[in-house]
Amino acid sequence: MKQKKIVLARELRLELKNKAEISAIIDKLIKTQATSYIFAFENGNDCFIGATPERLVKLEKNQLLSTCLAGTAPRGNTKEEDTRIGISLLDDEKNREEHDFVVKMIKRAINDYCTDIDIPGKPVIYPLKNLQHLFTPVIAKLKDKYSIFDIVRELHPTPALGGTPTEESLAFIREHEQLDRGWYGAPIGWLDSNQNSEFAVAIRSGLIKGDKASLFAGCGVVKDSDIEAEYEETNIKFLPMLSVLGG
Repeated sequence: MKQKKIVLARELRLELKNKAEISAIIDKLIKTQATSYIFAFENGNDCFIGATPERLVKLEKNQLLSTCLAGTAPRGNTKEEDTRIGISLLDDEKNREEHDFVVKMIKRAINDYCTDIDIPGKPVIYPLKNLQHLFTPVIAKLKDKYSIFDIVRELHPTPALGGTPTEESLAFIREHEQLDRGWYGAPIGWLDSNQNSEFAVAIRSGLIKGDKASLFAGCGVVKDSDIEAEYEETNIKFLPMLSVLGG
């Protein structure tokens, strides 16, 4: 079976003027990426850090909420331009197809684990500071015998991260992508003893090692993709981390 979509990633390596101050970077991310999940994991002198807009799954008791977030465009410089770009994104066949892959995959993934699955028929615009995305929420009830880890296992990686069909796309990525993704795109989150939990997808992220940083960004390639446009999309996705590092 041929791949319908492959999400390829690239790495941007930076050399900073001084050793990175992680607490200051976190503070800047909180101030500039208010609608994203801010995360930082330190291991010795290294830190994996980012501001991701993408929820993988959230549970409150048995109430499940997942997010279909695929299809990307820049923000406009004025309110009118922003609205025009958003309407164009909603009407764009390539981005709608890319988004639809994610919606269908999530529905299939949770179907055996949930009841009362509710998915709107059309996406809406989800605005961030530097980007806007197509967004569709998924609401359902988790069956009693399952946990959030069953859902995480089924959902990761979504077509927004790997591609579709999953196994064929991942095999292509392993063979052709010229970087080690590490924790980029991994599920990150928390859970408590009261059946509450939430996991996000570690995109818009970077690995910081002293005065050096590697930033990661990906783009979904489908049959009608424009290569230059996809490359420019990755440049835009670098901006949340690039801006707080002084780039």
